[in-house]
Amino acid sequence: MFPTTIFRLAYDNLIAHSPAKGHKDYLEILYLASKESETGVGQALESLLENQQAINMDAVRKILEVDTEKTSVADIRIDSINLYDYDEFLTVKEAA
Repeated sequence: MFPTTIFRLAYDNLIAHSPAKGHKDYLEILYLASKESETGVGQALESLLENQQAINMDAVRKILEVDTEKTSVADIRIDSINLYDYDEFLTVKEAA
């Protein structure tokens, strides 16, 4: 089960560094991806691989927590919408 090539590279890395425990660690990472964010976990794995850091649950969770703090709900801004502009579309008659 490899959602993306990054997950496959992470699996290979885990098996290479810990043949006896790598399978279990990878399943924990897959479970985290299913519960949190597959994309977020993939990005965390990519970051760990690029920086040649050890891949483990703690490292992935730490990166996810930092990324979650960056995109806090309080940071999202939605402009108000003037619904009267849409009413105009409903009242315009088609040309005959």
